[in-house]
Amino acid sequence: MKNINKNIICWCAALGLYALFIFIFSYLYPYGADEYQYAHNNFNLLTAFKAYAESYVTNNPRIGFLIYSVLLALGRWSFLLLNPLLQLTLVLSVFGLIYMRAPDFKTLKDLPAFILISVMSVLFIAKPDNTLFWPGGACNYSWAVIPFIWLMIFLKYIYENRRVPKVSKAGYLLIVFTAFILGMTNENNAPAALLTLCVFTLLCFKAKIKITAPLKIIFPALIAGMAVMFLAPGSYKRMDISLISFFKQAPLLTKIIWHIPKMHDITVSMLLLPVFIPLVMFIEVLAKKTQAFKNNDFIYAALSWALAFILASVLCMAPIMRTTRPFYSASVMVMISFIFLLKYFDAVYKTKLIRCAAWLSAVVFALMLPLFAQPYISLYKQDKIRARYIEKAKAKGADKLYLNLYIPTGGPCSNLQLLYYDLAKHWKASEYLGAEVIIIKPEKEGLKIL
Repeated sequence: MKNINKNIICWCAALGLYALFIFIFSYLYPYGADEYQYAHNNFNLLTAFKAYAESYVTNNPRIGFLIYSVLLALGRWSFLLLNPLLQLTLVLSVFGLIYMRAPDFKTLKDLPAFILISVMSVLFIAKPDNTLFWPGGACNYSWAVIPFIWLMIFLKYIYENRRVPKVSKAGYLLIVFTAFILGMTNENNAPAALLTLCVFTLLCFKAKIKITAPLKIIFPALIAGMAVMFLAPGSYKRMDISLISFFKQAPLLTKIIWHIPKMHDITVSMLLLPVFIPLVMFIEVLAKKTQAFKNNDFIYAALSWALAFILASVLCMAPIMRTTRPFYSASVMVMISFIFLLKYFDAVYKTKLIRCAAWLSAVVFALMLPLFAQPYISLYKQDKIRARYIEKAKAKGADKLYLNLYIPTGGPCSNLQLLYYDLAKHWKASEYLGAEVIIIKPEKEGLKIL
């Protein structure tokens, strides 16, 4: 009992530290121009739904924007409370996909895997500042991956058990709801999910796995969600924006060429894992020949990498010029592929790669934490200074506000640098702040201003 109690304490500490980490950096990342644009002038739940309705027909029909609007209406506390819980849910969902069970909290055997996933989910994914700690990014990218991972868990269960599970009426409702939400998440998750579902169904026919209602109902629910998003007026009007319209008119080969630099950026940000994984797998196949493909973890590693490539390649239809954050789901699948590969080597060669990688990553993260945190702390301090200045200026009845642009220090690498939409750069900044905004200091190196 004493050992069990100690193990539970260790698990509570690990879970709590991760949630606290997410909370602190979500708190340090201040509201930007988007938050002021969507949540000014007594923004409430009614106006939140109106804002989504307007965005649905003009700009952004993703379901994440509706969640984002509701959180803005509720207040910043709602995001600070919800984000650590959902990021923790995502980490545990990834663990569930890899091991097909929850962690065993009575022992510490699963703790290294949890630590490795936790560290990689921050350092090895696309633009953590935009996808984990910025409310708009979290709603549209990291939270949106959760239903995608749940679908993968469901399909993996069917594959390993050679049958579709029986579900209750409540289970059917959950499946329909999750699939519909997945269809409305974003432009790469939904098509990749549909493609995966179609390929998996064909494999079920080949493996003579009976396709029953729980699997069948995913198709109409997912397609319905995709239809609601892709057929929205906002999806077409957004394509008329000059930059996107320019991409739309370009030939496919040109789009692919424009897409390559961002594929390079995300590969470098993940320490070349997207290249390293297939290389290691190729060498293993040469050594083991067909034996490697008899191991499920090896197959899952290959499939996860392929899915990551599909998730990234879909975006070549509208090449990204400013940020790599739409690659978030692809980077998560690369992370999953890597851990599956480590799990394969641990089982086949009796190594302890997951344990070694976990403790190594924890040490490296602890050493880099000051460098990681410095840009967030700098941005937070500058935001507080600006807020005090604006408050004093308004108290004196000033009709002009002289604002410096935020210039925090750079991160440890380009992927960990902040990409922040400064309110002072917004064309309606004067309207939102109630006084004419005059920028007196241009941006410098260390922070990319949209």
